[in-house]
Amino acid sequence: MARTIEFDFAQGGGTTFTEGRVTLAPTQTRTEGTTVVLPSTVGVTLVGGLASIPDVEPTPLDESWAYQVRIEADDRRVHNYLVTVPDGTTPIDFSLLPVISMMTLPIDATGVQLDMWIASVRSHAFAANTNATNALAGNALLATRATNLETAVTDINDELDLVEPRLIPAGGSTGQVLRKTMNTSFEVEWGDSDGSGGGANFLVLSLAAPVPTGTPENTVILREPS
Repeated sequence: MARTIEFDFAQGGGTTFTEGRVTLAPTQTRTEGTTVVLPSTVGVTLVGGLASIPDVEPTPLDESWAYQVRIEADDRRVHNYLVTVPDGTTPIDFSLLPVISMMTLPIDATGVQLDMWIASVRSHAFAANTNATNALAGNALLATRATNLETAVTDINDELDLVEPRLIPAGGSTGQVLRKTMNTSFEVEWGDSDGSGGGANFLVLSLAAPVPTGTPENTVILREPS
């Protein structure tokens, strides 16, 4: 039986914020009799840290599907949850829902967090592609919509393939530089500078660190927080 999920992030004792946007969507298609129900997203706005989403169907006990809850809050972070909703007739607070997994990222995520975001997007794209395949096989009337969804998923993965090679590799240490490993575009690694001339070198230092004596004139200094 459908029930209402209530959100209260104004009381403290955990994550606290007053403004933002909450979206909720099933992780996959589900069948109701002979009808295939595609995932649909419901969104509400937090007012004073409060919001509610009515008519939420309970998830199955075998957790064959769950709900993705995404909260874009005024703490400039995106909070992602994968939750189940127990059967019941009364409203239930979001904090009481069983959590399968969660991940919080800054809205302007970079570096390792961007890697995590890309992995998350790929995972969601894979799930969407599976949903499209299931819908296509289960109901011929959904063929056009499913085909369009599969095309969109392919486009998402193509875009991510263009982004990933351009990320600065993780690791490195103070004083090291990014250097080419081969002539292929974006093939770089962290390494010690040999002090030779030629193209510009990149030197990563903390905000307060002095530039080492003997640093070549064409070196580009990159400052990062301590």
